[in-house]
Amino acid sequence: MLPFLHRGATEHSYLAEAIAEDLVDVLTTIGGLRVSASGATAKYEGQSVDQREAGRELGVDAIVDGTVQFMGDRVRISARLIDLATGEQLWVDRFDGNLADVMELQETTAQRIAENLRLEIELLSARHSASEEAIDLYLDARQRSALTSLADDALNVALGLLERALALAPDFGLAMALHADISVRRWFLPAGQNDEAVARRAHESVARASEGAPHLALTHYSAGRPAVSDGRFGDAARELTLALSIAPTYVAVHDYMGTIQCEAGRGDEGERHIELAARLDPSQPPDGSLARRSALARDLDSYHAMVAEIRANPSSSHFMIESLEMRVAGWFGDLDTVRRCSPAALGPPDHPIFRFFESQRAVLLGEGTVAELLDACDSMLASGP
Repeated sequence: MLPFLHRGATEHSYLAEAIAEDLVDVLTTIGGLRVSASGATAKYEGQSVDQREAGRELGVDAIVDGTVQFMGDRVRISARLIDLATGEQLWVDRFDGNLADVMELQETTAQRIAENLRLEIELLSARHSASEEAIDLYLDARQRSALTSLADDALNVALGLLERALALAPDFGLAMALHADISVRRWFLPAGQNDEAVARRAHESVARASEGAPHLALTHYSAGRPAVSDGRFGDAARELTLALSIAPTYVAVHDYMGTIQCEAGRGDEGERHIELAARLDPSQPPDGSLARRSALARDLDSYHAMVAEIRANPSSSHFMIESLEMRVAGWFGDLDTVRRCSPAALGPPDHPIFRFFESQRAVLLGEGTVAELLDACDSMLASGP
């Protein structure tokens, strides 16, 4: 980790050093990484450095460096990761913010850089044990799975790519963990929830990753979600906590854990996790848990503002929005909104989850009975995750 170069007014030169120090601190908490202390790289302060020569002196496999540039009241922070074996630039990104928010910018930027670096460093480590063909298959699967959360066919294609990668490199931990993650997502889709074979394959994939790649945070995140669905909440808490102990900046785990905590009555803790996830990845669609929590507190102004933000984000789930609005409208007797919302119309009508929402809507509108709703609830709970 080389000192970041400062460009701009001298009175702000401290920020480059502070961000680099924060980044070292955050990276040090990530399991499996050995990070050179700031003192070991202090001699490179303010210099144009040959990365390979510096890497040899420090005895490291990769170098992180960057710049902090001031443009009036704006700050731009750039960072990059360089593989010293090849000289290849593996990752580069930039982060913009206001000088007025410099303390928050400093902390959040270090965390965001660390999360991006974690993924690239994991991949760099894998290149020592897996063939280029296996890694290419893994990267293709990772890219495909990142583009969709609900497309069954796309997830099946990604699983096929990973199975080919694991045939070439049976000990490829990243491929095992991603296979477990996608298998769980596949099981959670409406098409997979009534399929015992899909459920069995998800559990088998998680077990394989837990044995073969326990050092990866994705393995424990993948194990935590089925544990919640199976009602093994103690196991789920341990798996998710372990995932964050390995990768304290893991956005998906913070978001998921925060959602679970809000549902379980630990809203203060849940809110902190969800807000951290949003800071680490501002592109994430807003979470409905905080809106629901505001409604429970009868802070309807905040609730409606959050719903508007969720609706405005093109990545937000229409089903999540419709079910959230119908649920909250039912609490407050807003039958016009209940009539407008129809989450059941967004899925297969014979699926237990969508039948439950249709029954809930009918009861709220006085068109169904509580007994019918309880039957629909029992069918939903029996259907799987």
